[in-house]
Amino acid sequence: MAAVFSRSQAVVGHNAAAYLLDFAGFTRMRPVLIVPKGSNTRSDLARVIESDQFGSLATTKRQGIPVTTAPETLLSARRRPR
Repeated sequence: MAAVFSRSQAVVGHNAAAYLLDFAGFTRMRPVLIVPKGSNTRSDLARVIESDQFGSLATTKRQGIPVTTAPETLLSARRRPR
């Protein structure tokens, strides 16, 4: 997860967080990073989403990587149909 560690403020979110949190039906994918509004959103390593609610995101660490909590992830993750 070099994409996360390349930014001072970033957490993994959406489907990428669902995968890290072992949600059923989610597979490894390009990381989705959530960063504070006004941050640089350019990245060759990840999809980057700016959030004006960044400071209020519920986060945890999984395998040493900052990630949204399970309840927070449920609000944004979408399982792809098979």
